[in-house]
Amino acid sequence: RQRTFAGRKSVAEIEEDVDSLFGDATQLVTSGVDEKKSAAVAGTAASSHFDGTAEKNEPVPEPWKFWEKGMRCNVIWDDEQSYPAEVKAIDEKKAQVYFLQYGLNDTVEVDVSRILPFQPASRDQLAAGTPVWAIWCDDGIMYKAEVRQVLYGDCVVNFTEFETEVQVDFKDLILRAPDPEGEAQKAKPFKSKVERRPQIRCGSHSIQGYIRGDSTKVNQDCRIELFSIPSLPSASLFGVLDGHGPKGHKISQEVSKRISEMIGKQKQRLLRSPRKHLSCLIDDVVAHLRSVQTAIQSGIARGTNAELNAFNSGTTAVMTLKLRDRLYTANVGDSRGILCRLSSSAMSDSKHGPKSEMKTSSTVQVCGLNLEVVALSKDHKPDDPKEKKRITKAGGEVRVLPGPNQPPRVFGGAGAGRFGLAVSRSIGDFALHPYVIADPDFTEYKISENDLFAVWASDGIWEHMGNEEVARMIVESAALKKKWRPRCCS
Repeated sequence: RQRTFAGRKSVAEIEEDVDSLFGDATQLVTSGVDEKKSAAVAGTAASSHFDGTAEKNEPVPEPWKFWEKGMRCNVIWDDEQSYPAEVKAIDEKKAQVYFLQYGLNDTVEVDVSRILPFQPASRDQLAAGTPVWAIWCDDGIMYKAEVRQVLYGDCVVNFTEFETEVQVDFKDLILRAPDPEGEAQKAKPFKSKVERRPQIRCGSHSIQGYIRGDSTKVNQDCRIELFSIPSLPSASLFGVLDGHGPKGHKISQEVSKRISEMIGKQKQRLLRSPRKHLSCLIDDVVAHLRSVQTAIQSGIARGTNAELNAFNSGTTAVMTLKLRDRLYTANVGDSRGILCRLSSSAMSDSKHGPKSEMKTSSTVQVCGLNLEVVALSKDHKPDDPKEKKRITKAGGEVRVLPGPNQPPRVFGGAGAGRFGLAVSRSIGDFALHPYVIADPDFTEYKISENDLFAVWASDGIWEHMGNEEVARMIVESAALKKKWRPRCCS
């Protein structure tokens, strides 16, 4: 720009110089890489020395040893088309690869000869309107896109499925064939002979609790089922909420609704720190309920807000975010999440929060399978030593009311009177603050091939059934109906 102002060169001449410089550098790098790859793939036995001599008896690695776990590659599929993938495992004959293309995400076995080096698009191949596959953010999945503007180190692409423009590096782009006229979605390349892993399936059921002599009890349970988060289609969110108190059903419904709406609005925060994102969502919901509570006490609340009285009502919440190969679980209260897997899975795969003393897993044998049941959350009960210490330090009290089968409850708080709560953490219940808090606990779990299913349920289940019993019931029921069998056991 300075040289242009000085009248020495035009902008076009400078751009030509820069293009020439980039072209020379790209040719040098590409030629060096191509020579190295061709030597490895072709098995060339010659190696050059500084003096120009060649040692022809030096052993050269076999072609399949060029690949390592996690490397990107292109796979030639049965339709003779090339698809981007990532190497998961490889030997001299076969390779396990994971297709990166959105809509084809699956791990399949292919012949080593069908794997080619990953070839990202180069600058001279791109122009406005060029159809490409592009990686969006950190999920590693490639989505359909179209180039809008080509820059020097990257380019601006428009993701056609989401109508969003993003600046993407060249190394995260590959060329794709244009869609046939009038065909918005290209047919999937997989043949029927390939056994594809089923999509995420989820079922839910809920009934109201039973109180002797009271047939009008309201079902206060609620659930979250997001198979795909709008701004991040490869992520999912599942969970259960259990309301309590006079307006518990309204509170659980409102919390479920707001979290489902807000989960995808801060995509960068979600990708950068899933735990912080979930924690901020809960904080935002609590702040919303507090503002509504203030309006109710001031007599200015109207419409549905007038029903959200969280003074002596609230809800538990356990929810799990599936992001890439991880499960991030946030829990407030005594609803619980568990995961069932084959026992050969290593315990090192699970990562729980710091200073957690929860029993992470237990084993059970069902239908000839050795299973491991992993707790994704820890119940917040008033008689838990850490919870009780926190409550009493804040000035609250934990005690058991007279009568049979009474649970420990939290008491205290101005205006709470005899109101006692059987959980030590809850969203709402402002009458018992700061003894009952809404701070979530977190666990992180790395998904493995041995994982079978997960369950989220309220205390109506866990007060009567253990983790192992629930897992056993599900496996036996599925085996009896012959509708499900672990793929790795076939």
